Amino acid sequence: MASSVTDDNSSVSSELLLQPVTEYFFSNSSCRTLIRNADIPQSKELIYKPLSPGQIRVLYVLPGTYDCPLECILAPAGFRDGGAYFAQLILTKEKTQACLIHNRDRNGKNVYNALSYVWGDPTATETIFVNCYAFPVTRNLYYALKAIRDESSSYTVWVDAICINQKDDVEKSQQIALMKRIYLSATLIIAFLGASTKHTDDAFEAIEKVAGNSPLDIKRFQDRPEEFVATSGFNPRTDLGDSAILGLKDICQRPYWSRVWIQQEFGTNTNTAVYCGNKIIRKWQLTSVCMLLLHYEMGTGNLIKERINASAVMNYTHMDVHSKSVGFKDQGVTYFMEALHASRGLLASDIKDKVFAMLPSLTENYLKAYGKPLVGFAADYRLSATQVYGSTAWWCISTDKTLDALGYVDHENSFPPNIRLPLSSWVPQWSCASVRRPFLKWLIPKNGTPRRAYSVSGDFQSDSGFHIDFTFDDTQNEAGLTCVGFRLDRIAKVTKPQCESNDLDVSIEKSWAPENPDSLYEYTGETMRAAYRRTIHADMKSYEFAPYLAIERGFPSDYDPFETDQILSKDRGLLKVASRGRRLAYTEGGVIALVPSIAQEGDEIFILKNGSVCYVLKETRTTARADEVVIGEDPNNGVRIVLRDREEGPLIRFSDIAYSFVFLGEAYAHGFMDGEALRLLDGPVGGLLDQCWEEIKIV
Repeated sequence: MASSVTDDNSSVSSELLLQPVTEYFFSNSSCRTLIRNADIPQSKELIYKPLSPGQIRVLYVLPGTYDCPLECILAPAGFRDGGAYFAQLILTKEKTQACLIHNRDRNGKNVYNALSYVWGDPTATETIFVNCYAFPVTRNLYYALKAIRDESSSYTVWVDAICINQKDDVEKSQQIALMKRIYLSATLIIAFLGASTKHTDDAFEAIEKVAGNSPLDIKRFQDRPEEFVATSGFNPRTDLGDSAILGLKDICQRPYWSRVWIQQEFGTNTNTAVYCGNKIIRKWQLTSVCMLLLHYEMGTGNLIKERINASAVMNYTHMDVHSKSVGFKDQGVTYFMEALHASRGLLASDIKDKVFAMLPSLTENYLKAYGKPLVGFAADYRLSATQVYGSTAWWCISTDKTLDALGYVDHENSFPPNIRLPLSSWVPQWSCASVRRPFLKWLIPKNGTPRRAYSVSGDFQSDSGFHIDFTFDDTQNEAGLTCVGFRLDRIAKVTKPQCESNDLDVSIEKSWAPENPDSLYEYTGETMRAAYRRTIHADMKSYEFAPYLAIERGFPSDYDPFETDQILSKDRGLLKVASRGRRLAYTEGGVIALVPSIAQEGDEIFILKNGSVCYVLKETRTTARADEVVIGEDPNNGVRIVLRDREEGPLIRFSDIAYSFVFLGEAYAHGFMDGEALRLLDGPVGGLLDQCWEEIKIV
């Protein structure tokens, strides 16, 4: 039974116009219908005719009972902005003649719906009939179409697997650019979760009862969950019931929430109906109850024994993509990279979609951030996944004019999905899940303008800071990144790494503590204890309930391993962001640093132009070089300046000795995160800064 769920205040940004076509006789198993103006091709190959720019296709699901074969008409359609015209085919059992008519909702707006679902196993298929021809679809799509089919009239819907020619990479690339418009313009989004059970049926009934007829006002209690619990009196055991709790747990574990495309579909249009089998609730009803559960657990400290993963639903309710990205909405490239990172653990039938699914949101945010439309970066399914990921890294670096994209490189993650591509070491593997985050790059105060958190390389934000040798052919998948920078120091000692788990191993943090906590850390004038406590969370202070949004620098952690084994909740979030997937290290010059867990003794910490943090590189190749002599080693900065020979000569140049490096990851070097090394080279050492910048090739 098709749903009549609509919102009185729903808005449609664009409307569809069905293209005029020819008359053809269509055979339906439940009735024979003469369809005028229905384009039924004479051969199966012509089901997909080329589309004009801006055109899409829509699917008319013909009426029938649940057990009848699924028969559909696929026809082209076009958007018309600002118009009030939408032509739709309506087929009924009572009429043997069907014609092109106008179909509007109660507000006079033209209507079509869009389906959001999991493709499922591509080898498990069922057969439907499209324009008289057998058409295989995945089993999950088959049951979704059965669930929305009406018994008395046709149902107009947009379905990606059918409305886009999946064998035409050019068409796929063009249609991706229209995805956000398609879902925003739909009268209703159908989010199909799969088959129902008794528990999910009970959950849908309980959710409707608890959520009522209007969204709950929860936002004003966002940072005070205990106050919300006291005000609402919500108790999941009594308000939902045991069976509904099991059903809600099942719902939140469905594969639907692990899809990369969910952010364009479920998160875009507020007018969304959630189907499980043939049961229907509104999106806001589901998200309201999920938020109630999250606030209940945070406010009372009582975890529901069934451990419902309600955050799986809440993460994609809004097009902020993820709570981690809220502070970056008007920073085009940063927002895009945060969206890519938030989606790394999601699934895609084509790993290129890990990038392509984010492009519609990038287009919108790029315009806000830079005041001009995005050009030169679009979905292209003709490229290999390696080329897509490499070109994405290149675009982020060259557009943002920073090296922030390097922070998303993680060579060690082992979480599914874990599909590794033959990429250069500086290109993020978006196909692999990762819980290690880049160091926070922006300070976002509650009332103030966002500003850069670190400035290791000073104000060097220009194209001169890097060069990318970006060429691909059939045999070469690597692209080189040539940066300008200098060596800060070499790692002399590493500690046990903090694993990439969902929680902190406090014993590891404790093992990082310095041996002589009251000794002087000469780079800042602090004690080693104070330097350690600032380093373990990268010298950040954040909101207690939003550790991914930093507000201030220069605050030591309240956690002191010499006093307690307990980490307070307000510190735990920041410690996770800073230390997961990293280890503490000490350099030859005594610098204390957070480095990637893959870093080893002998690896080197570099300062690179256009980089806001430090970076760890591993040398991979050198040529024979002349004897060297250290002429400028300063114990206060760990920078070693060497000459080509023992007598005299120019400063040694990395390009002359043919170094190349593998990129390992970002580093936080305490006392060097605000341009201190650059000021030192420009001051006491004797104005040598310009001579120290050298080209460094990363492969």
